Order: sequence, then C-alpha cells, then structure tokens
Amino acid sequence: MTNIETMTWMEFRGPTFNLQIPSDWFISSNAQLQAIFLGPEINGLHPNLSISMRAVLPEVTPTSVASEALKSQQTSYAEFEVIQENDYTQTGGSAFVRDYRWRNVERQTTIRQLQAFFVYNQMLYTLTATAADEIFPEFGELFFNMISSFRIRA
Repeated sequence: MTNIETMTWMEFRGPTFNLQIPSDWFISSNAQLQAIFLGPEINGLHPNLSISMRAVLPEVTPTSVASEALKSQQTSYAEFEVIQENDYTQTGGSAFVRDYRWRNVERQTTIRQLQAFFVYNQMLYTLTATAADEIFPEFGELFFNMISSFRIRA
C-alpha cells in the first residue's frame, strides 16, 4: 500500500506551473504531454499522472471543457462510468475534477482516471491520473495530493 505520509516528495517545476510528485517516479514528456509521471509497474501497467497544456479562447472555462470531455468520453470509452464530479468553480475555485472508469477492451482491464481541468489566462491545463481500477484505491489519495498541489505561476 502506498503511504503518502512516509513518501519522499519533490517539487516539479513546469514552464508555468509547479506540483509535488513522488521522488521515485519517472518523469517524461512528449509532443502531446507537457509532463508525465510514471509510478512503479504493476501487472504490466504504470500508475501515472500526465499534464497537457493548450491555448483556449477567453470564454472557455473548466466547466465547459469538462462538459465537452464528457461527451467524448461517453462515446470513446467502453463501459464508461462517472464515479464522482466536483465543480470547484461554483465555490470560487478554479478547477473541475472528474473521477471515472472505463473498460480497455484491448488489455481486458478496467481503467480508472481522475481528471482535473484548470483554465488560467487563456491556457487550459489538463491533469489526468491513471491506474488499473483494482489498484486505484492504493493510489487515489496520492493522485489527489498531486493534483491538489498543482499551482499555476502567474
């Protein structure tokens, strides 16, 4: 079981953001992802958290992005199910967070993801934490802490 109290953390500094990550996780990036943090391999899959960034129009909000993402997720993912959603913009916050699962037919496994959308200064930040559904409870608190530590530098 992952114990976040005894885990060693480090600060990751992206071009316009910071967040806390486990110090023993592998860090990578590619053309689509600003950063991806990979945990230890478990049954052929790495629990991970990815961050993507893209410019958006002034009227775009975390809630509008989440609404469009939901439409895509419902049509693209087999056995898609929303577990929980929190629209923090309604209480003065700056994020929309969705916890969901879906069936990866190719791998014959259920995937669980925690996804957060932030919009600041016409830039959309999407954080997506991913793990196999059966091990997600072990990493859920860790993922929540990583996403909660996310800060955009003005």
